[in-house]
Amino acid sequence: NTPIMGSIIHSFQGHHSAPWTITHRPFFNNVYKIALPCLFLLSMAAISTLGTGHWGWEIGAVVFFNMQILGQEFHKLSHMIKTPPAISKLQQLGILLSKRKHLAHHTPPFDGSYCIVTGHMNGILDSTNFFRRLENVVYKLTGAEPNCWKLKPELKEKVLAGEFESISAR
Repeated sequence: NTPIMGSIIHSFQGHHSAPWTITHRPFFNNVYKIALPCLFLLSMAAISTLGTGHWGWEIGAVVFFNMQILGQEFHKLSHMIKTPPAISKLQQLGILLSKRKHLAHHTPPFDGSYCIVTGHMNGILDSTNFFRRLENVVYKLTGAEPNCWKLKPELKEKVLAGEFESISAR
């Protein structure tokens, strides 16, 4: 029921009940739901900056949206039982999210550790209750409830009461 991004969120949430299925998806099947809005937004960014000489914004938009699309594939790597040696090395170095660190994302009620490419921002986003605050705004604007509220009703009560300081991601 979440406007604009709802179908993307729904398909992504589905892998929580069967996490290994993501490893069996071909590239295009894995990325197309996020690619469609990214391509639209990238086109809008290109049109709005075309000929302005703001090539830094153009390059930034291309990198940002391509990383959004590739993020799905990077996420898939954290689910694979056996990864290629180069990927395993990148995971060991913390450049890509390791299987062990990604496990926190798959721990009910699925209320934290949402950064699924490197995981570097999970600590600060979870400790500042960034997503709880975002959930509050989305709920007030649209009435859409995140799945973690359904699995942990007391989380909803605290978020709606603005008691962010008393909420921890785990």
